[in-house]
Amino acid sequence: MTAFKCRYTDDVARRPQVRGVMLSQVSVSDEDFRTLKKWGATVARCQMYPFGDEWKGKTGDRQGFAKWLDWKLDQLTGEALPLARKYGIPLVVDMHVPPGGRGGSGMKMMDNPLWASFFVDCWEKIVRKTKGEDGIYAYDLINEPTQFGAPKHCDYLEIQRRAACAVRAIDPVTPVIVSCMNDVAWCAPSAFKTMAPVDMTNIFYQFHMYEPFEYTHQKVLPQFKDVVAAYPDDAKGWNAAGLRRIIEPVLAFERRFGAHIFVGEFSAIAYAEGCGQWIADVVEMLNECRWDWCYHAFREWPGWSVEHVVTKGDSASNAKFAPSADNARKRALVAGLRGVKP
Repeated sequence: MTAFKCRYTDDVARRPQVRGVMLSQVSVSDEDFRTLKKWGATVARCQMYPFGDEWKGKTGDRQGFAKWLDWKLDQLTGEALPLARKYGIPLVVDMHVPPGGRGGSGMKMMDNPLWASFFVDCWEKIVRKTKGEDGIYAYDLINEPTQFGAPKHCDYLEIQRRAACAVRAIDPVTPVIVSCMNDVAWCAPSAFKTMAPVDMTNIFYQFHMYEPFEYTHQKVLPQFKDVVAAYPDDAKGWNAAGLRRIIEPVLAFERRFGAHIFVGEFSAIAYAEGCGQWIADVVEMLNECRWDWCYHAFREWPGWSVEHVVTKGDSASNAKFAPSADNARKRALVAGLRGVKP
């Protein structure tokens, strides 16, 4: 029996590595893209989810979600995509929350066939609206798909396969990004131990890099509310070599199936000691692997922003931030975007 290998059209297979950031979910501007171009970014991940007072609660309301999606697609095609084309920074269109919301087996659409069908319908709408746009790099089906146990209707991979089939029926070429399962560290590399490939052309496979989780999210998440940790820490294996051991399941998947890897998010909280070195080690590693990547996040919350530094506090709840034109985190990210060592 011939081992399965991922298939890519010649133009997709010849694509160079892209490196970029996640955009704010609120808005983007010409100045944002001008800055990213100066930094060396060649891709941007565009978050799409109901945000703000007007769309509060619409994730769990099919009619409301559909109305929000129409509005968001008008914003995408009328504002973000023209900037993407102008600056040569194409977008990854990211469905950042599952229609129906999270709950039950992890995502309600895995337990409810109506929400599962609606999810597929949403992707059909997105692709019909954006097909042929030069500013689209890939379609990112669902951010951090969560699953607990056996869903009542379909699992995290099957729901993505159905959406990918719907995309392919409309657009046979544009890459589709399938995510590994959201596990203990938000789509960590370890989830690739149980990941399976999808039998379609131009499928990219995604993980997020927030390891070591207790370091990157110290005093961000409740389970790490008392953690104070520094990087590197050789005693714990928290160093460049340790990061490479963490991504081994993804490397094994890539070797076995010839898969194209996309790293949709990575970051460490700004007040973590040594976070500039952590970013430097991560981007150097990802560039060595020649994996596409996007840093989390650009001009969103200051705790993840490399354009801010912490002036006071040591937790997500009490930290104070100030704008910063030059700091170790920014230098590391910009060097990585340009493909050079920090």
